[in-house]
Amino acid sequence: QVAPQRQRDPNAPRRGDDLQYTMTVTFDEAVFGTKKEISIRKEVTCHTCGGEGAKPGTKKKTCSYCHGAGHVSVEQNTILGRVRTEKVCPECNGTGEEFEEPCPTCHGKGTELKNVKLEVTVPEGVDNDQQIRLAGQGGPGENGGPAGDLFVIFRVQPSDKFTREGDDILYNHNISFAQAALGDEVKIPTLKGHVMLTVPEGTQTGKTI
Repeated sequence: QVAPQRQRDPNAPRRGDDLQYTMTVTFDEAVFGTKKEISIRKEVTCHTCGGEGAKPGTKKKTCSYCHGAGHVSVEQNTILGRVRTEKVCPECNGTGEEFEEPCPTCHGKGTELKNVKLEVTVPEGVDNDQQIRLAGQGGPGENGGPAGDLFVIFRVQPSDKFTREGDDILYNHNISFAQAALGDEVKIPTLKGHVMLTVPEGTQTGKTI
């Protein structure tokens, strides 16, 4: 009795994995935007074999374990009797081929782990947990497939002066009873420098100007 299993073509092009990177930015950087360089450690196409997995100058040959089929039959005893199933060949991972000599750098994997530097544009007004996508900067594809994407998630450091509510920047300023009752001109810090603010007569605690 054979239990058929649908197998994905191991030689078909496959898209690379998407990756995530968490970037911490200052309050000012989040407000005005900036460019920052990051370094991420990720799998890239092997520079020695170009992703083939084989030592340069050597060829692939038919897998000696599955004889090129890409799968092997496994028999098991069950309550229904002896069942034969087909599984992906553990030696060639379903490709039906093996290397005469594996690449000395990646040992047949086709990729190597490296530190990669990228420049990230931080958008103006970015907020906590917002993210941007860097297309093609994720993991490498397989069998000619496209690379995945890199998603950069932002974490904004709090300011020691300001707080943020949506797109508004708030600043708490203490004034005396006389200033509140009679009004005054006070110097207020902003993200672009200090400005003079008119406090109207009869200003109440908690009033927003």
